[in-house]
Amino acid sequence: MDVLWGWGMIAIGLVVAAFGTRFVRLGIALIGFCVGFLLVFAIMGDQGSVQSVLISIAAGAVGAILCLALFKYVAYLAGAALGVAVALLLTSAIGMSQGGAVTQTLSIVIAIAAAIGGGIIGPMMGRNAMLLAASGLGAIMMVAGLNQMYASKLGGTETSQLLAGSVNVTLFIILFLLSCLGQVDFKGFGRERA
Repeated sequence: MDVLWGWGMIAIGLVVAAFGTRFVRLGIALIGFCVGFLLVFAIMGDQGSVQSVLISIAAGAVGAILCLALFKYVAYLAGAALGVAVALLLTSAIGMSQGGAVTQTLSIVIAIAAAIGGGIIGPMMGRNAMLLAASGLGAIMMVAGLNQMYASKLGGTETSQLLAGSVNVTLFIILFLLSCLGQVDFKGFGRERA
């Protein structure tokens, strides 16, 4: 069952990472799904259980519906999603430096603070907020899917540390950079301007 959930997470992460800025409505809905899914998935205790994955999917669906309902505030939503991606990275880094998992309360506080901060600076970042949020959340979702399938080999056994272990961090960086490069608009690149 872990393989099925893992492939589903990888597929959603791949769509978000590849098309998050190309199809803005789809992108913002999937970013909302990823935020809801990953927050609940990181907070829930047992990642392998069907119940925790189904609750995470329900939270993701609520996140997608909320993002679509609030679509006219897309710059704020993209900034908040970017803040949540940074919060997930931060809690993983704190957990790795302490040698253990970060408490659920601290994870929630960091996620809320980062979402508010990201929501404030999102409009200032413009399209870059959407690009970074889609790339970051897509990469985290793909690494979480790989963790779901191969946790013992990748070193990601703690639920609050989606990026625990050097292999996971390396995978995240590679996927994040590839996603950013894949979504950047190179139409006018290299042309001389008259």
